[in-house]
Amino acid sequence: MMGPRPVLVLSQNMKRESGRKVQTGNITAAKTIADIIRTCLGPRAMMKMLLDPMGGIVMTNDGNAILREIQVQHPAAKSMIEISRTQDEEVGDGTTSVIILAGEMLAVAEHFLEQQMHPTVIIGAYRKALDDMISILKKIGTPVDVNNKEMMLKIIKSAINTKAINRWSDLACSIALDAVKTVEFEENGRKEIDIKKYAKVEKIPGGFSEDSCVLRGIMVNKDVTHPRMRRLIKNPRIVLLDCSLEYKKGESQTDIEITREEDFARILQMEEEYIQQMCEDLVRVKPDLVITEKGISDLAQHYLMKANITAIRRVRKTDNNRIARACGARIVSRTDELREEDVGTGARLFEVKKIGDEYFAFITDCKDPKACTIILRGASKEILALVPGGGATEMAVSQALTEKSKGMTGVEQWPYRAVAQALEVIPRTLIQNCGASTIRVLTSLRVSMQYNPGWNSSSVNLLHVRAVGPVDTLHFIWSSIGAPAVLLVVSGTRNSTLGIDWTRLLSPAPAGAVWIDPPGSVIYSTAVVFTKVFEYSEAKTEELFYPTYDLSDFSWDSVNRTLNHTALTAEFTGIPTADPSGSFSNGSLAFRVTAYEASSRDGPLPSLLHTANSSKAEFVLAGVAPRGNSSRFVLETLSLVAESRNGSSARSFLQWKATAYGSPSPRREDNIQCRSRGLQAANWTLPVSSVVRAYFGEGAGSTYTVSAINISFGGEDGKVYQEKRYLSWSVLLGFGQPPQDTFSPLVISIMAVALGTPLLMLLVGSCALLFTQGKRYSDYEPIN
Repeated sequence: MMGPRPVLVLSQNMKRESGRKVQTGNITAAKTIADIIRTCLGPRAMMKMLLDPMGGIVMTNDGNAILREIQVQHPAAKSMIEISRTQDEEVGDGTTSVIILAGEMLAVAEHFLEQQMHPTVIIGAYRKALDDMISILKKIGTPVDVNNKEMMLKIIKSAINTKAINRWSDLACSIALDAVKTVEFEENGRKEIDIKKYAKVEKIPGGFSEDSCVLRGIMVNKDVTHPRMRRLIKNPRIVLLDCSLEYKKGESQTDIEITREEDFARILQMEEEYIQQMCEDLVRVKPDLVITEKGISDLAQHYLMKANITAIRRVRKTDNNRIARACGARIVSRTDELREEDVGTGARLFEVKKIGDEYFAFITDCKDPKACTIILRGASKEILALVPGGGATEMAVSQALTEKSKGMTGVEQWPYRAVAQALEVIPRTLIQNCGASTIRVLTSLRVSMQYNPGWNSSSVNLLHVRAVGPVDTLHFIWSSIGAPAVLLVVSGTRNSTLGIDWTRLLSPAPAGAVWIDPPGSVIYSTAVVFTKVFEYSEAKTEELFYPTYDLSDFSWDSVNRTLNHTALTAEFTGIPTADPSGSFSNGSLAFRVTAYEASSRDGPLPSLLHTANSSKAEFVLAGVAPRGNSSRFVLETLSLVAESRNGSSARSFLQWKATAYGSPSPRREDNIQCRSRGLQAANWTLPVSSVVRAYFGEGAGSTYTVSAINISFGGEDGKVYQEKRYLSWSVLLGFGQPPQDTFSPLVISIMAVALGTPLLMLLVGSCALLFTQGKRYSDYEPIN
């Protein structure tokens, strides 16, 4: 039989809620707390100016320092603040990151609650993700040699490079490392680093920030008690006390009844004798400096001054402990118990300095200090904040969790995958606080360029562009080994890598020299080769062709000189190895490669807007002397429509720009009309040492379908190039759904041949599309 239900007595201002409404309210409260300090994350974070309860100004971007000044009533919000406090006590850093992460974890869970998923299922997935994250971090973690100063400085810089001290980040890193090294203490194989007790930050307004330093000793904001005491002592003998050098007063109210005048004089004499005895106890151990946590009477100062002993009074207990550790002294509670071993002799210098309007006592140049003072100088105390920031591996863990979630089944996989999504809130917030484009920069974390991976010679060029998507990886391999070419290989994993056997690649039989690991992950591959450049003049009766420029016979400069890892650009620049006409004496031909980036590659590409699906090559002819009065140029392009594996319906595209330009800064009057010459099947032999042949094998030209297209450039009678001596034209290679504008025959060729469309129907369809579009070439903007 069940007992009676409990009776709840609530005040009039209280209300009780339960169910979904409470869950939603908790998530909202957590997100609100996270939003308060979101702008305080990262090296470009904004500082917040707060007014503490005592009326002082606090400027900080430390999450815990901000949240402890906030008064909240919601229980979930209070829990969030407790998370920050715990992080600060246990770790000392990451107080902002932990709040933002916690808020995002709850935010991504809201969607599952709306779908009626039980909270225990979500929590179970989160716990499983936590275990996997710990395992992943152990795998990707790198052992740190704490004795390697250069490595330690790099690690510290990632943590303290806040906006307030960004200009002095190197100095701040050195200060942090020196402070920790100073307080490091090892005894009986046990290492102790207690920076809260033994490393104190002292802020001194004025001076320059570059004057900040770590003292090999202690500084306290105190002056000597008597003006005639020494303010500079070398190799001082230091005595530390936690008792007063005054006559001891009663613990409670004490009454003394005096009946004779001599009794009063005797009381005063006893006080003097008591103080004199304490001073004699001190003099007995021959100290140069006495520091006490309590007071020092005028009479004691007199006796100490006569003994040439300097005294400092009312020092904090924490400062006294640090002085003891720095100079090797022991804190004594009674003067009559002083022994020689209690005297500190580890400091080489005691000095009192006046900085601004205040006096500071320095005990420095200690032999083996295990405590220190960090001195910060600056315009005001408000800017003297050494607040560590957060840097983490969220992106790497997010990718690993996403990959692992693919092998999971059941509804638990979705909250698990949501954890991976939530982890990206840290890099996303950092990007937002820097004022950069979140989508572009987040993707730039996944897009990279590498020149000649595994090879040091600059006599050959191979550029690897790797773009990691949500569930796959695109590899663009640009090369000038033979004719300029690009491979596009798509793998079904985010962790695939490019493998190169350079010895075989540069041999006469390069087949198998280029591959993707793991091999079974490849789902699609294709190639485009730029083979020849023709030059001709259009006469009234016939076309006059000049000797062909074979691009496989060109000599190419090192791409490494033009490689820009930030802008993701590089340039292949070359000239013919043999130039009988001397046309290239003051000119060159170049292919400028650009990789593009975006947040994902799932949807169709916007018109003329590139994403990480694509890589652009800009064909540039500059300074090359034309061999005719009205020369036009033709670029021959070959497309190897290759394989789709694992039953994939994937497709790639190659779009050419319908307009070329006759100047580096395109203007409408510099437009050069482009013409396409017959898309046709090519009886083509792959150039020797071609990277395409190295990947697809010796029989690539006969095994796979090869299509050719010729693009010609020139104004009316070729006058534009004749005047400007400059020609640029763009082509876009990508994967997935191509942009909708400037749909070229070669786009159709790659997709249609992959689907087995007969060549005749292909030619008819492509021509019909070009003529029915009916747009002027000059209506399009350049592909940038």
